Amino acid sequence: MRAVLAAAILWAAIWPSFARAQSTEDARRLFEQGVEALDDGRFRDAAELLRRSLEIRDSAAARFNRALALRGAGEYIEALSELERTLEMASDRRHRTLREQAEQMQSELRTQVATVRIHVEGGAERVEIDGEVVARADGLLEIRRNPGPIAIVVRREGYAPVRREYEIAPGSERDLHLDASEDAMPARVLIVADPSEAVLRWQGREVGIGRAQFEVPVDEGDSFHVEVSAEDYEPQERTVRLQPGEEARLDFSLSAIVATPLQRKWWFWTLILVGAGAVATGVGIAVRPDQEPIELGDLGFSQQVLRAR
Repeated sequence: MRAVLAAAILWAAIWPSFARAQSTEDARRLFEQGVEALDDGRFRDAAELLRRSLEIRDSAAARFNRALALRGAGEYIEALSELERTLEMASDRRHRTLREQAEQMQSELRTQVATVRIHVEGGAERVEIDGEVVARADGLLEIRRNPGPIAIVVRREGYAPVRREYEIAPGSERDLHLDASEDAMPARVLIVADPSEAVLRWQGREVGIGRAQFEVPVDEGDSFHVEVSAEDYEPQERTVRLQPGEEARLDFSLSAIVATPLQRKWWFWTLILVGAGAVATGVGIAVRPDQEPIELGDLGFSQQVLRAR
């Protein structure tokens, strides 16, 4: 039992040194594999192997070699980052040659990196570059960019996404302008009325009976007039304000016209008709001084009836 305990204590004492030796060996193995891939022109493989080596053990030589691999893969910006770290670490006199090579490559790569200024307006809510969100509002974005293709998408609710693809030349400076409000999406409108025979009018034009569904071109904050009418029902009108891309449902329930007790009496309508006839007769008989007298016969009444009065 004491022998087992002594062995455990001894192993615990030497384990850190053993682990460090094993880690150092792994780092060296990955470093050598990375250099071999670099010599073979397999730049992306070399960059990955050297990255794994650096995770175990950092060194100026590994940083410099990874910068070489990244330059070969066209990843100039990441290569510059590795060179900056290399120069920070290579501070001893024994690193003089390494520093000179790193500074020379650094100057070379800076001439290859492009500068892109992206001007965004129109109420943007999201700006994406190569699928990555880089901003959530209008503004000016200035980025350093590896040469090659770049894809930009600007998004705003209610508007079609604005998509642009450009080819960025090495060492170039480019200004790009994108407007998020460039292409407003139509609003979708659904009108439902009760009763189902009601006539629906949109901006004075009939669009359906009882139910209508359609799209409307919209600029921000546009207003529209809706009328709904049906026989024996009180008509309704409404003004609707719509936003681009909005989905709007408009429900109308018309109230039936109810006759008053007086209007339901037969003698009420008889008096109305008689009164209207009397007015019409008076108007028909009246003449101006410059007109010929109207013969009673012309009015369709018989002479006998008039004498009887």
